[in-house]
Amino acid sequence: MMQELIQVSKETTVQKNRTGTDTYGIVGKMLHFDVRERFPLLTSKKLPINSIIHELVWFIRGDTNLKYLVDNNVKIWNEWPFKRFLQKNGGINSKELLIEDKIKYGAYMTTFLENIKNDTEFANKWGELGPVYGEQWRAWQDSKGKKIDQLANVILSIIHEPYSRRHIVSAWNPGDIDKMAIAGLPPCHCMFQFSVKKVNGEDTLSCKLTQRSCDTFLGVPFNIASYAALLKLVAHITGKKAGEFIWSGGDVHIYQNHINQVNEQINRTIKITKEDLKRRGAGHYAGNVQSGLPDLAMEAMKNINGDLFESPTLNIVDIPVLQPSASIEQIIDILNNVRLENFNVEGYSPLSAIKGQVAV
Repeated sequence: MMQELIQVSKETTVQKNRTGTDTYGIVGKMLHFDVRERFPLLTSKKLPINSIIHELVWFIRGDTNLKYLVDNNVKIWNEWPFKRFLQKNGGINSKELLIEDKIKYGAYMTTFLENIKNDTEFANKWGELGPVYGEQWRAWQDSKGKKIDQLANVILSIIHEPYSRRHIVSAWNPGDIDKMAIAGLPPCHCMFQFSVKKVNGEDTLSCKLTQRSCDTFLGVPFNIASYAALLKLVAHITGKKAGEFIWSGGDVHIYQNHINQVNEQINRTIKITKEDLKRRGAGHYAGNVQSGLPDLAMEAMKNINGDLFESPTLNIVDIPVLQPSASIEQIIDILNNVRLENFNVEGYSPLSAIKGQVAV
């Protein structure tokens, strides 16, 4: 997919957008990942798996304040509330400050995060991101003011009516979009749907994510891993076998300031286990391997006797499998108490990280 975008960047003009950092992009893309045994975590660059899982836990618990993320050294949401804080306290433009004086920017950010971590009043005022993912998943407010726990209701529905086509959670709440944009941002990954099908006689749970805005270099690898982990969790809770995660992107783009990093990632050698190559073959990897690059998949086939990485696995631990008689209260209790340690990732041996600046 990134290779396709690089080619697009050579053939089209840049696209302006609200961030001020131009993009190259395409409209509409879909990727399929078999998560029955493997976990779709990039190996062509290192991803911070603890940050991915902590953010997912933050969503699942219904949290919308930056403090949990700061307490757990998760940095991916810092820029938006920090931008608002600077604007409200001195009229400072965070993007201009970063360009003009990176040292001062870093010092301001450090102080901001220390205050979020140690000062409850400050965190309540400046760390609150508005009705973002966690609130929409767990406390969507309807027109009468009633709060709806979408995620808990969907899990209950999967248990009681597994073959329903209505296992849907939406984060795109038109009435809250402006509120989300004050200190956070409207949902990029805006809706997901679970589906149960019989596969070899077993109830198998799959999940399809719809993502409206897709930062291919920084955001999409996080999102794919995050929702694959969510799929594994929900499958475990409901007693189903995890099947396929399907990622569907709307505006799929590369930021102009990520072009060098994307080229570096494309040019790296992607190493695949012999087991995976034998089981799935080059055809599978032509559409699904790490960066989605057919030429690198074929190169890996040629180098099958070389130094190969193990593909990672993810298992859910210390969370009960609910019985068909499960209540909504049991589900809510599990969701409210989920933690990083419930997601056990093994065998992750990626190449080194490639850093890029997030567009705010």
